[in-house]
Formats: sequence, C-alpha cells, structure tokens
Amino acid sequence: MIKGPYRDTKLACYVVQIAARSVNGIDSHVREGETVERGAIFGMIRIGSQVDLIVPWRENLHTRVRAGDRARAGETILID
Repeated sequence: MIKGPYRDTKLACYVVQIAARSVNGIDSHVREGETVERGAIFGMIRIGSQVDLIVPWRENLHTRVRAGDRARAGETILID
C-alpha cells in the first residue's frame, strides 16, 4: 500500500505486481511498512509481467492516463 497526501486529503493506493509463469520472480527493494520517497524504485518484475495500481475514487480526481496508454515506471504521472 502507498499512502500519501492528495490535494487536501489522505490517499492510499495499492500496487499489485503480476508476473507470468516464465518470470523468475519479483524483486522487492523495500519491506512492508517502510517509507519511500516519491519517485523511488520499490521493486522490479522481470519480462512478462505487469503492475496494477488501484487508486480509490475521489471527488475531482484527475487521471492523466487512459486504457491503452503506456506508462513508464518512475516517469509517467498517473494522477494529479
């Protein structure tokens, strides 16, 4: 879970790392409950995988990506 401020309220998002059977594993660089800075790398999945970000709906939440867009970890701004 990722917690942080969003506008004038707290927001908790969830990250789901999904790896294909052919993937050797998921590398996690932080432990559960550990604090990381915005833009920090917290893990990596090898080729053949995806990462889902679950963001609870909020009034006036603006997403900057749409279905089919390509997002690059640590670079693409997803919500503002």
